[in-house]
Amino acid sequence: MQPPPEAEPAMPPPAPSGLDVAAGVNTAYVSWDNPFGTSYPNHGLARVYRSTVNDFATAVEIGTTDWIQYTDNTVMADETYYYWVRFESDDGVLGPVSPAASGMTAVDPEEFYEGLVQDIWNDPFTYELLIPIGEGSPSYSNPISGSATWTGDVTARDPNELAVTGDARLQVDFSSVTVDIDFTNLTRGHADMSWHDLGLSRGVFNSGSIRGTFIGSDHGSVRGWFDRNNLNGGFKASR
Repeated sequence: MQPPPEAEPAMPPPAPSGLDVAAGVNTAYVSWDNPFGTSYPNHGLARVYRSTVNDFATAVEIGTTDWIQYTDNTVMADETYYYWVRFESDDGVLGPVSPAASGMTAVDPEEFYEGLVQDIWNDPFTYELLIPIGEGSPSYSNPISGSATWTGDVTARDPNELAVTGDARLQVDFSSVTVDIDFTNLTRGHADMSWHDLGLSRGVFNSGSIRGTFIGSDHGSVRGWFDRNNLNGGFKASR
């Protein structure tokens, strides 16, 4: 009788890569590359650390997540913060710490949101996407009632400058004032993308890899741009 084969040892977590910080007003959005893959199939969660100086020895753990982004709502305005991330496998093994990434929170809320909306408004991709939506101006306010779902289109370029299209869906949670975004049915074999629990303030959301603004006093449409998974482009949606 043959003995049962020994189980393959679990893969230790790698160091997180692609760490990015997008700082807003009293909020910082920390994101990193997706750790899932054949080389590390046993991912459990990510631990997020923060300090006001670029020294991991001074950092404190501020939270955990099983997603590829973390929203830090405990920062102060006009401060620079440094972040680190390390993965933990589903059997409790900690991996190495990522290199630091930093961001400086805004001083003036009005100036920050005005600049962010103008960035979205003036991006060539999203400017072209405004035409099918029709006339309108940024809402500068959050949707608080009506349908919570906006659907539309994604248009992007890959590294070879080839067009990639797909479907966009945004879902707003009025109670938590957050938005979930899903890009599906992307062409040329590109995988679906999702962003969860993005903070929404004055009609604007921003996680670093995606930015958007609602349009019109009735928040009837939304548009923005994104840069993720080797795709750069824009999206539009209406409800």
